[in-house]
Amino acid sequence: MSTQRRAVTGMEAAASAAYALSDVAAIFPITPASHMAEKVESWAAAGRENFFEHPVVVKEMQSEKGVAGTLHGCLAGGALATTMTASQGLMLMIPNMYKISGEMLPGVFHITTRSLAAHALSIFGDHQDLMAVRATGVAMLGSASVQECQDLSWVAHLSAIEGSLPFVHFFDGFRTSDEVQTIDVIDPETMRPLVNWQAVSAFRHRAMDPEHPAIRGTAQNPDIYFQNREAPNAAYDALPGIVQKNMDALAGLCGRQYHLFDYVGAADAERVIVTMASSCETVEATVRALVDAGEKVGLVKVRLYRPFSAEHLLAALPATARTVCALDRTKEPGSLGEPLFLDVQAAVAAMRPNVRVIGGRYGLSSKEFTPAQAKAVFDNMAAPEPKTRFTVGINDDVTHLSLPVPAWEPAPSQPLTQAVFYGFGSDGTVSANKVAARIVSDAAGKFVQEYSWFDSKKSGGLTISYMRFGDAPVHEPWLITSADYLACHKDIYVKRGYDMLDRLRDGGTFVLNAPWTSVHELDAALPAKLRRAIAAKHANFYVIDAAKLAADEGLGPRINMIMQTVFFRLTRVMDFDEAVQLLKENVATVYASKGDDVVSRDQQAIDKAADALVKIGYPKSWEHARDDDAAPSDYAAGTAPAVRLGSVPGEDAFIKNVFRPLDELRGDELPVSALAPDGIVPPGSAACEKRCVAYEIPAWDATKCVECYECSLVCPHAAIRPYVSTADELAGVPAAFTTKPARLPQLAGMAFRIQVYPEDCVGCGSCADNCPAPGKALTMQPLASQLATQKENLAFAQANIALKDDRVPTDSIPGTQLQKPLLEFSGCCGGCGETPYVKLLTQLFGDRLIIANATGCSSIWGAYMPSMPYTVKPNGHGPAWGNSLFEDNGEFGYGIAKAVKVRRRHLADLVKRAVGEEIPPATTFVDPVGEGAQQGIAGGVPAQTAPSASGAGTSAAGTPAFSPTTTALLRDWLTAADNADAAYDLGQAAQRALQAERERLAESDPARALADEILDYGEMFGKKSVWAVGGDGWAYDIGFGGLDEVLASGENINVLVLDTEGYSNTGGEMSKATELSSVSGFTLEGKPTPRKDLGRMMMQYDYVYVAQVCLGADMEQTIRALREAEAYDGPSIVIALCPCISWGIKGGMSTNLRVAREGVHAGYWPLFRFNPMLAAAGKDPLAVDYQAPDDGLDDFLAKQDRFASLLARDPARARTLHSELSKDLAREYTELEREVKVYEPESN
Repeated sequence: MSTQRRAVTGMEAAASAAYALSDVAAIFPITPASHMAEKVESWAAAGRENFFEHPVVVKEMQSEKGVAGTLHGCLAGGALATTMTASQGLMLMIPNMYKISGEMLPGVFHITTRSLAAHALSIFGDHQDLMAVRATGVAMLGSASVQECQDLSWVAHLSAIEGSLPFVHFFDGFRTSDEVQTIDVIDPETMRPLVNWQAVSAFRHRAMDPEHPAIRGTAQNPDIYFQNREAPNAAYDALPGIVQKNMDALAGLCGRQYHLFDYVGAADAERVIVTMASSCETVEATVRALVDAGEKVGLVKVRLYRPFSAEHLLAALPATARTVCALDRTKEPGSLGEPLFLDVQAAVAAMRPNVRVIGGRYGLSSKEFTPAQAKAVFDNMAAPEPKTRFTVGINDDVTHLSLPVPAWEPAPSQPLTQAVFYGFGSDGTVSANKVAARIVSDAAGKFVQEYSWFDSKKSGGLTISYMRFGDAPVHEPWLITSADYLACHKDIYVKRGYDMLDRLRDGGTFVLNAPWTSVHELDAALPAKLRRAIAAKHANFYVIDAAKLAADEGLGPRINMIMQTVFFRLTRVMDFDEAVQLLKENVATVYASKGDDVVSRDQQAIDKAADALVKIGYPKSWEHARDDDAAPSDYAAGTAPAVRLGSVPGEDAFIKNVFRPLDELRGDELPVSALAPDGIVPPGSAACEKRCVAYEIPAWDATKCVECYECSLVCPHAAIRPYVSTADELAGVPAAFTTKPARLPQLAGMAFRIQVYPEDCVGCGSCADNCPAPGKALTMQPLASQLATQKENLAFAQANIALKDDRVPTDSIPGTQLQKPLLEFSGCCGGCGETPYVKLLTQLFGDRLIIANATGCSSIWGAYMPSMPYTVKPNGHGPAWGNSLFEDNGEFGYGIAKAVKVRRRHLADLVKRAVGEEIPPATTFVDPVGEGAQQGIAGGVPAQTAPSASGAGTSAAGTPAFSPTTTALLRDWLTAADNADAAYDLGQAAQRALQAERERLAESDPARALADEILDYGEMFGKKSVWAVGGDGWAYDIGFGGLDEVLASGENINVLVLDTEGYSNTGGEMSKATELSSVSGFTLEGKPTPRKDLGRMMMQYDYVYVAQVCLGADMEQTIRALREAEAYDGPSIVIALCPCISWGIKGGMSTNLRVAREGVHAGYWPLFRFNPMLAAAGKDPLAVDYQAPDDGLDDFLAKQDRFASLLARDPARARTLHSELSKDLAREYTELEREVKVYEPESN
């Protein structure tokens, strides 16, 4: 047959069959499965034909629920259809999966298996999602490697067609889906004869068609539903045979033989593990090593999990087996065992009752599963009394289910070159390693394996890449522990406590990207622990200042190709000159859209890389290096700030027991007891991270500063702030702590300073680029030149200067920025357009703020363990933050708002009883929809409130339960309960009086019971501000239905939409917020339709407050909109333009505010506010806050790759779409101006 050896990812491998045998691919972005769908889309855009002689139709839907419905409809209509998803996305498909299987339709779901959100979200891999759909009636076929992803994808599609049943083809998310591996790629045309074309024809003729009409999806009664549910049994019984037949047919073409259950190991094995997916290769390596050592062990690989064929399992299981262990990569709390264990137990117990079957859990959320862990399982099976239910790979010190893991590793199956790279998100390390793997595979003929791990800090987080090269296929899906080559691409990592050199073999090569190129400098810069490790490993040590070389060539932070050149130079895994040429060709392809100059600069950096490499001849004294305790460190990971301005109970213990180990990459060592069972953690830990990742940070020039406070407002990380001090506070000030007189009248006589947080700044440059001062009061300077000085300045400011947060009202930029930001040092991208809005929200309402956050970028940078960026004020109050799911955030926030309303109403009823006010009987209780919002518009009557369910301390009307003083304070609170500025303080005063009076009351006094109940509701005296926050993918697409329902309810809830105009968290795919002509995932030819006008749609309710804002264009309008939205007693929505790294802004993210401002001026992003309170007052509710579009649209579009790339590739289409966009924007402005007049009150 026709095959070609090539390096591909698991998703690319699986996509080949999906493309050939599908008419339609319905998709929705989700990590990591989106990349498979994008590969299908790229083939379709290129005109590649499937087996039906046309490109696959790729359609992105608004949610996975929409995908599942589309898939069902396509299949019912006679089109073969497929989809790719995972995790929560798969959960949304469950109802339709029942329908598709119930109607015996041959769709195929490709699942990159992933954890489910329970106590926390995890994007990483296990089988929780897979096991949640096992009862839906779909067949389930699993792949254990990249090669199998290709091969068994074909089997799944062929078998679905022939068996007329839907299939789930699954493989482990990230571990297999994203791994690059050299495989034998099958030419699709060689597979054409294997298709059962009669079955294809029968499927199409069974479609819904008025020329042969039929009724499907009927409603049935108890008399026949049961029987009908049993009717497809024969099809399921036949399916294992069909799958095996297709496996055999595939083997006839490619020589790779698969079975429903494959056995490897000793022929007379007594201990056998049963498992599936990527763990199969880990256990197989363990089995081969143990069998060579004389042990009687074996492995059964599960391929077809549903239908589960006991016959075929037992045929694969050696007759000598005494103990069988099923390994599950999932957890079902409260069950007698996990799914695979229960299936295996049932199959074995029925036919071989003397065989003991046990089960265990491993590898949740991509937890590393090693050969040592597999050996631990075999050791447990050999014990006289083995644990029958266990976990492996963790330390369970609570229920004591975990197995001890020996220090053991099998010998490599072949000589391998192994490399590990510690990179920095956005420096290109991960992408460069994938490029290198493909180069070595495709050009040098090596077999490769590349797997990258990355945290969720977006660009700016830690990445670790692992590469293996050999002369035979690589089957080692576990992390490298004995690398020949180890590279650290970020100098700060050597000071963070990472035990990087633990992964380097003795005599291996260690390369460090750093400015320290002499032994003297390295002695001062490297921790003694690292110097000892280098010497102990006898490492060949090299240093290259790749950051300086990249800066000299104008590459910014992109050091990837420089470091990749160094890798090829030092490892010699292939001819160096050939590798360099191929790297240059790759650069020319990848950066073609950025222009010849960018390509040339990258290529020049490649040419200069090898010469910039310095070999370090370190001294023998490094073997016994010791840190000089007297010498100050310029960096200390995990340390608290000089003064912590507010904390919460349990925070210190969390920092010590959880944060610090995770920050040092020692999270795998944490025992179960270290973590809260409900997953809840305290806020504020991000302040202890001190990442120190910037190349440059802003330097402040007091002589040029105009004290606008804008730098603080726009900083995505809250890493630059104003400090206002009295003369007394400046006593003992450091020499470099320059100040200037404060200009604001409220701050007269005080000194003003802008202070950078040098270890927390990521160096994005937004503050400096936005600085409006003539000559710029902020300039970006190298971190090394400022770190020590600014650390000293910051420590002084934090220790000596108090907040001046009560001097200036928060209706202005200075007033907001004098408030402590309660979102600080998050893991967002440098220059992030989202965080400044949420940070501002915390400065406006933070001490009474509740945030319901949709899954997406804002949930990742907002709550990524262990660094919690939400923090508290000095009094310990701050935002309460929670995440439910992606699709339900509107409803989640609504539920929180309802709960707050119910609890405060109950408190009010208790207080009314206490002061002697009459409470209407429950029968008169009403809760009209939209009571607060619609009263003002429709003239409704205020709703009556219900009495407390408790009868404690019931008082007759007019008879207060407490003293006149306490009663007066409680009455004051009742009057001001909905006044956000007064309610909290009045409530505190009332509680203090009530607490004091309670102590004097007898235990039997009903008033004491009433006091206890009121005090139990103490946290509800203050008015809360509930906000549902999320991106446009949530608000415009997957969560739009729920959001619409919530806003239509009329309830007092606020919504902040962080609109990046695409699915930023999954890579920048199209959403309904994506604008006409934009190029993104699933709209490669430019989006042909305009964006959804969500704001104007919500205006149609008339009682919803709506605003559209842009911080870069009008900061005051943004502040005004947020304050108005919060003050409105009804539903509100504020839609904020958030420039994103996915836009491809050519000037970099430092210019994002300027680019957004130009977009507003060009009419691209209208600014307006619609306030129903004004209508109720007889005023025009609509204010248009921007001018008629200028002629800058083309310049605005040209500054972003998402628009410019289409112009470079297809100028005619781009010009047509840009012209339509221009007309659309002009029309929108005209319509808004007209609407202003429509809403004008009629004159008397």
